[in-house]
Amino acid sequence: MKNYDLSKIGVLVVENNRYFVRILTALLEGLGIEQIHAATSGEEALKVLRRVEVDLILTEWNLQPMHGRDFIAKLRTGKEDCDPTTPVIVVTGQTDAKSIETMRDAGANEVIAKPVSAKAIYERMVANIEKPREFVRTGQYVGPDRRRKIDVHHAEAGRRQNDDEAAEGDQRAINE
Repeated sequence: MKNYDLSKIGVLVVENNRYFVRILTALLEGLGIEQIHAATSGEEALKVLRRVEVDLILTEWNLQPMHGRDFIAKLRTGKEDCDPTTPVIVVTGQTDAKSIETMRDAGANEVIAKPVSAKAIYERMVANIEKPREFVRTGQYVGPDRRRKIDVHHAEAGRRQNDDEAAEGDQRAINE
């Protein structure tokens, strides 16, 4: 894994627990990050995002009164006057498979389990730097491509309604 100078990136921490905000801030400072913004609710986070541009959002899933799912959904719509493609890493104690799937489907880029470490945050940040996922907009979903890798067998005959167009799209993705 390559070492990156993270001093110039901006991070927004969204967490109801002020004590945990201080912990995450200290971890981020330990990674050399100098531009750290904090919000204790989803509503406050959207206000911060309208004022400042950040490169990454670390958020709790179980926010109150606006749930993390709703915060991410509002961010991803692009209607909140902030960058809807900003990578979102959910930092939460809720790490069962169904919850992680729900977070992914809501538009989270990554999930980190609490208790969190600087190493885990750094690794997820590097994953977003080295292998950013394409941003997808469909009728039901707005967010990072939920597929971590390209399935070359996905374009097999009969897999999609318009196989020719799907196969061309898959082949373009493989070649890129």
